[in-house]
Amino acid sequence: MLGAFPYLLARPVAAGPDGSLHHSSHLKTKFSNKTADIQDDNGDGLPALTMAGHINWDSEKSVESILSMVQDNLETALQTSMAKLMDSKDKHGKEETVTSACAPKFIRNVSVVMGRGFYTYCPGPPAPFLRVEYYDPKVRWKIKLYLERGLELPHMYHPDPQQYDAVGMVPTLDSSQLGLDPLPFHCYEAHIPYTSEFAAVAYRT
Repeated sequence: MLGAFPYLLARPVAAGPDGSLHHSSHLKTKFSNKTADIQDDNGDGLPALTMAGHINWDSEKSVESILSMVQDNLETALQTSMAKLMDSKDKHGKEETVTSACAPKFIRNVSVVMGRGFYTYCPGPPAPFLRVEYYDPKVRWKIKLYLERGLELPHMYHPDPQQYDAVGMVPTLDSSQLGLDPLPFHCYEAHIPYTSEFAAVAYRT
């Protein structure tokens, strides 16, 4: 089946498996006092940034704005890992080193889907999840490992702790907090789409 690629779903650990229960009651009132650029809701009715200047992980459009960086970061991590592995094998005379110019890509696409975690209690509203599509099913555990260890992303791309804690107070980001920090994810699903599995079975039979 053309167009069917394996994928997994991921959402930052700190954001939880659903939308924040405190978003409308605790934070949205405060957003009304901010400037127009902070109030911008990107068309989905939710603020683009939180009070502390973080990406809003409850907003589909806000998360979509960082997809290219997430995909590039994950691809770079996988390519670096593969290059080190091939270089190690080359030093032992087992294989030739594969250069980055001809190295195949791992990640096909990263997009956003809305939903809730399926295997846990999720009283909050549906929330954005990253849908990470990849080419080779054999690398799914490596992709999952890198996501769970954390992608090196600017601190403003991390979930705002205050958004998921009704009483927590987090200061606004300053210049010392704009560096790269690991952002760990929970991976909620990893499989080959049913259409691919069915086609493979039909082909074998």
